[in-house]
Order: sequence, then C-alpha cells, then structure tokens
Amino acid sequence: MRYLVFIILLFFVSVAVKALGVEISEIAPQKINEQEEWFEFSVETGDEVNMNDWAIQNEKGTTKLFRDFADQLQFDQNAKIQNFSGSGSGGSINPILIFTILEKSYFYWNKSPLSLPNNGGTIKIIDGVGYVLDEITYEKTKSGTSGGIKYTEVLNRMRSEVFPLIFRDNGDPRSGHSQGKANKSLPTRSEDTVIYISEVGPQRTDGADFIELYVASSVFEKVNLKYLTLKHNGTKLWEIEDDFFVEQGDFITLYTSENRSELSFSSKKITKYTSEISGISAGSGTFEVILWSGTSREHVEDFLCYQSGTLSQAEQGRVNKNIITKNWDGSCVDISDQIKNESVARASFFTDSNTNSDWIRHFNGSPTVVNNLQNKSPEPVITIQGSGQISGVTPFSLNVTGEFSTDPDGDHDILGFDWKLNGVSFSDRENPAGIKIETVGDHGIELFIIDHSGASKSVDLLVTTRASGSAQGSFSEGRSIAQIFASKSSKNKNLEAEDESFFSDFLKTVPEEFWDMVEKEYEFEENLKTQRYDINFPQKKGLEEEVKIKYHSQLTARKKIQFHQRILAGGAKGIGHIFLD
Repeated sequence: MRYLVFIILLFFVSVAVKALGVEISEIAPQKINEQEEWFEFSVETGDEVNMNDWAIQNEKGTTKLFRDFADQLQFDQNAKIQNFSGSGSGGSINPILIFTILEKSYFYWNKSPLSLPNNGGTIKIIDGVGYVLDEITYEKTKSGTSGGIKYTEVLNRMRSEVFPLIFRDNGDPRSGHSQGKANKSLPTRSEDTVIYISEVGPQRTDGADFIELYVASSVFEKVNLKYLTLKHNGTKLWEIEDDFFVEQGDFITLYTSENRSELSFSSKKITKYTSEISGISAGSGTFEVILWSGTSREHVEDFLCYQSGTLSQAEQGRVNKNIITKNWDGSCVDISDQIKNESVARASFFTDSNTNSDWIRHFNGSPTVVNNLQNKSPEPVITIQGSGQISGVTPFSLNVTGEFSTDPDGDHDILGFDWKLNGVSFSDRENPAGIKIETVGDHGIELFIIDHSGASKSVDLLVTTRASGSAQGSFSEGRSIAQIFASKSSKNKNLEAEDESFFSDFLKTVPEEFWDMVEKEYEFEENLKTQRYDINFPQKKGLEEEVKIKYHSQLTARKKIQFHQRILAGGAKGIGHIFLD
C-alpha cells in the first residue's frame, strides 16, 4: 500500500512539474566587465507559483534556496505575471516569491546564487519536496578579446542541450544575450546539415572569380548558417555573424569583384545568395567552410585544397592539419594546366570522400547553378587566307587557318588542332605554315578539333589542281550558266524534266551582272566543282540574299520549296547543289 501511495504521489508530482513547464533556458558562466555570472529560466503555466521553497543545486549537491537570494531574482518588465507583493511591472520580485503567471515568462538571477564553473557543470532547479523541475549540463565555455573587444560565450537551450552564442559587451545587438527574454535564434546544429564547397573559379575571364557553396542536405526545412566562416589560405574570406536562413538545394555564390550583393531566385526554386568577397588565389590555395566559427562548437564542415606547383609551407601546414582531423586525405587537386574560365567542381553532391577524387575539371564553370558538365562539340572552320583560291595550276600554294573555328562552350574550351592533307597529318597549330601541292588532281584538306572534355569534330575541304596550260573551263570561255546547268542536270537523278525546264527559264531571268559578279569574285564554276562555298567569304551573305530575292520573286509556292531544298539545304554548299550530282 505504501508503494502504491508513493507511485500515485510520484505521478501527481510529475504531472505538476510538467504543468509548470520550468526550463533553464540561458547560462552565462563567465563574468565580462561588470556583469556577474547569471542564468535564466522560464515558467509556462496559468497557475499560482510559490518559489519560496524552490532551490538551485549543482553537480556537487550544493543547494541554495531561492528565498535567501530573492533580491537577485529578476523578471522582464513585459512579463505577464501578477505578483502578490505588488511589484508586477518588472524587476525584482522581492520579498514574496508567490505570483500567478499569465503566460510564459522569463526569470533570471542578475548574480547566480551558485558559482557557475567555466569548465562546465550542472544546474538543477528543485522544488520544496526535492523533485527536479529542470536540469541541464553544460560544457566548457570560451572567452577572450577579439579586435580589442572582450567576448564570452552565453549558452542557449536547444531541446536537451545548450549551445554557445557570442556575447560582446560593445552594444552590438547582433552579439548580445537575451537575458529575461525569449532566446535568440541559434545556428543549426552541425549534425543536422551538410554544406559543401561546390565550385571554385579562380581564373575567370567571363566575369568575376567566384566560390560557390551548396546546401546538400538538412533535417530541417530552414537552416540557419549563423556563425559560418569561409576561410581562404587561412584568412577569413566571408563570415556570417547574424541569422542567415537557407534551405536544402540552395546555392551561395561569392564573387570577388563585381557587386552582386542582392539575393536572386531562379525559376527552378534554387535560391542563389550572392555576396562580394576579396580575391581568390589562382595558383595554389585552401578553402575551409567552418560552422559555429569562433565558438567552443567550431566544426570544419568542408575542406578543399588545390595546387599548381609546390604548396607553400603555410598552405601545406593547413593541409596536414585537415588530414589529421579527417577533413582531407591525400594530395590536393592538381590545377597546373588549368585554362581560363575553368573551375574546380564537385562531381557529386551525394558523396564526399574528402579526397581529390571528389573533384573534376569543369572547363566552362557554372556559378549559381548545378555543375552542368554537358559539353558541346567544337565547330571547325577552314579559311583560305589571301586570295581564297582552292584550285589552280601546280605547283599550287595556299595558306589555311583554323582561327575562325569556335566552340559553343567558349573558344577557350578548344584544346587542339590536327591538320591533314590527303590523310596525312602536317600540323597541330591553329594557323599552320603554307601548303604546297605539286601533283595534279583532287586533294583533301581536313581540320580536326578536340575540346578539353574530349568532344571533337572535323571538316573537309577539296582542293583541285591542274597542269599548266590545261583548260580552266570558266565562264570567260563562253559557257553560260544555263549551259553549265544543262550539262550537269542530266546526271542528277533527283531532277525531273519539268524541273530542268523550270531552272533553265529561271536562270535566264537572272541579270547578267549578277553572274559577272559571281565569276569575278569567286571563280564560280570551280566552287561548284568542289561543292563548297567557304563560309568566311565576305560576300557570301550578300550572294545568298541575292539568290533568295530571285527565289522569292520568280517561283510558285511549289517551286519555291523545290528550289529552296536545293539552294539552301546544304548551308554553305547549297548553291552548288542546284547544279551538281
């Protein structure tokens, strides 16, 4: 029966404790200037509360009654309480510790009755019969001077733990405590969030150098990155001193020179926080993402080192330190042959081995978005320098260049050139030395281009040579365009009889001066023979436009389609397709 009474009593006491909602919410174990050690607790109940028999106790069992230190117990002036001593407006609640709490209220000791050890300890609040209303254990706290200003850690409650916030006694509201009020926002626990360095672009020509962070995962909808610090070569590059909320999937992009301090949002709901920072080393460097920076819970969340040549002694020391703490393993990412606009990019946001195998060469960079490594093939272009002639009498000399070749991902992405004459390589330069052809016949020139990602493409050019004194077969010999067409069209199985008649009639409508221009500028018949119209001829666009005008003004709708298929289907080769097989 005695045990039953005890169990019932314990049950009712537990319910009462729960109903009171007592919680130790903030602890300041270290003095700073004139401010003594203190701690805060909250009470959430709508009932009458009598604290006269309450006590605080430490891990050694030392106990101090509230009533013996009543003059040191304070409450905020906005607290919703009714005090039987009549004070009720905030401040001391001496001498009677009996009051009714109308809503959750905060109380604090402006000087703790018990000493609060700097190296950690336990605080308990117990009622008059010895039941623990709340208990919290805290760890060692830091204090010191930074920038000539004293600071100390004030511990804030988060569920069953306490976490440090930095307090500076300089009036800065961002670094103050919340004595007697609801606690300030805490940084998200390191265990609950994964943040990676996503990409570093130290040699940008298409914009400012940048470093990009990515919020890879979190157990909460919102992540507070308060006290995050980004270090570059051991120096603070960027730090967050106040609340900074992000979500899983967000990017944080930091540029070195351009002022992009506004927040922007993409249609894919990827939030891109941007901020301006100081420079990034383009040679060798280290990056550290530090959570809870400057506090006793400081934690290196991610680390990256890259090098071109030998690391400095200081940089190697930082690498060694992070190897010891398991933030890195092995050699740094090699950027010795990094090209302009290339960035060091994380290959995946789902794995992190803390080695250089996590990183890849991103030849075009992609700040503020997912590292899109899709690559497009380069576009080789063979240009004949000088006269632009692609046929002539042996020995025939010509100069070719690939300088007008492009890459959709940026011309910096072109890695190499390979020139071949009749299948034999003769140069790997963009602008090779002149070519001299001494044999008669058709000769193939090929330009092969490859980019840094391995994508490649080639283009061919047919050069025709003839012996000295042989007939050239140009317009000047009296053959009209219609005659050329007639001799060629009979071999073209794709042309119907009515098409042949139509094209003959059409050609008669073209002004003679138009063909004079063609003959004079291009040696038109030779270009037809090679089925090529070099896209770099400056008059090409004008010539095409002139033909299009004739095409639109002379043809019926059906004939327009047929003509269009022949004259434009091959792009640069299109005009020749009318006449050739």
